Amino acid sequence: MDSAVKRPTRFCSRTPTTVRGGCLRHEFDARRAPSPLKGERAGVRGEEAPILQRVSVAPVVSEFLCFEFCAAYVCARKRNTMAQAAELKLKAGDKAPVFTAAASGGGTVSLADFKGRPVVLYFYPRDDTPGCTKEACAFRDQFAAIQAKGAVVLGVSTDSAKTHDKFVNKFKLPFQLVADEDRRIVEAYGVWGQKSFLGRKYMGTHRVTFLIGPDGRIQKIWPTVKPVEHAAEVLATLG
Repeated sequence: MDSAVKRPTRFCSRTPTTVRGGCLRHEFDARRAPSPLKGERAGVRGEEAPILQRVSVAPVVSEFLCFEFCAAYVCARKRNTMAQAAELKLKAGDKAPVFTAAASGGGTVSLADFKGRPVVLYFYPRDDTPGCTKEACAFRDQFAAIQAKGAVVLGVSTDSAKTHDKFVNKFKLPFQLVADEDRRIVEAYGVWGQKSFLGRKYMGTHRVTFLIGPDGRIQKIWPTVKPVEHAAEVLATLG
């Protein structure tokens, strides 16, 4: 056996179990790392990335995909820290598409409600996923400073208002989240489109932010976003 394979890793136990199809497979130790086969445990859920399917290798119940797949999974997660930019049709100076939709906290919210004030409209893939949680909490932490600039923060995803309420309550978010279940808003702003993860293509919401001026026109667009740093970027732009 290759000595490189014998070395213990964070993904697999020290003892290889069997060889199938020319690939050395290891017994996965769930206590040492989350399974890459369960999207939710691995921090990947909903549109943020497709949920990977469990591979059953009977009769060895504890046997999972090999070390090489585990390593590829983690490397892909690191590469996707900032996703590929969406191809947007809107540009700075364009009139922001108006909308009215259900929102967290009950009732509806309209872009027209904030006429005369800057609006930070940020789109994200899914409630309570790692990247989206980091971004939301960053806006939460900068909310008082953003509000002091006279601006409004609105988050938009294709989740339901009920799911938004759970997300808001869990992380004490002080701003509203807009429920775009029929995808009218994400399509109007051009942020719904093809994405990829581990070579698999799927449709989802791109992480994009629009700064809409008091006149209802788009002042600035962030087509790619680093979740942790983004709120500070927005605050700096507001001056």
